[in-house]
Amino acid sequence: ESIYKYQKNRNPFVDHPEFMERINVIGGTDTKPVLKLANLVQSTINYTNVTPSNQRVIYVMNVGNQDWSSIVGATSASGKVTVISTSNAAAVGEPVAITIGFSETAEGTYKDVVTLDLQNQVGSSYDFMITYSLGKVGLKDKQMNKVAIIYNPLNQFISLTNVPQGANQLEVYDGAGQLVLLSSTFTDIPFVGHAGGVYFVAIKTEKEVITSKFLVY
Repeated sequence: ESIYKYQKNRNPFVDHPEFMERINVIGGTDTKPVLKLANLVQSTINYTNVTPSNQRVIYVMNVGNQDWSSIVGATSASGKVTVISTSNAAAVGEPVAITIGFSETAEGTYKDVVTLDLQNQVGSSYDFMITYSLGKVGLKDKQMNKVAIIYNPLNQFISLTNVPQGANQLEVYDGAGQLVLLSSTFTDIPFVGHAGGVYFVAIKTEKEVITSKFLVY
């Protein structure tokens, strides 16, 4: 009361001691909630006109606020889709990459389910319903033996001889299964700047695909 008479106001903490609690909260550490969330870029996937040598990548985004580590991996339900590799970690905002291949070789449409185990990271697993179709793939030894692929290291060109009748497309894949060249011509094709190693060739006609390979050195 003496202070009030002199200052014309009171110490606010006398009338409102709860103000001290508010100061403690303001000065304390504000802990963020732990968010363990994943986002599937797509859960139903359809691939058309793939070949057994093709590879595709499926992504699952880490959209929480905790880094993921020690990811168990992905599995295939029936084996028609093969899981080649899975990222074992993903930082916040980064994806888990699942690289898949295709095990069937006969013409037709196939279905499989690929499951990514994120139980330790977000408490759940995620399924991808995958459908893929293979065109008519005919591997004819007699004709394959006649096809010759010639790589010229001086001008870095490739040429084919004994190209099958009706051939309309040439695809070249590297050792990792990535498409590195697509061409509708079969002679003097520039092949510049590619690393040394074995490359795989698919020669397509309306009825079949004939495969071969060549060496870059």
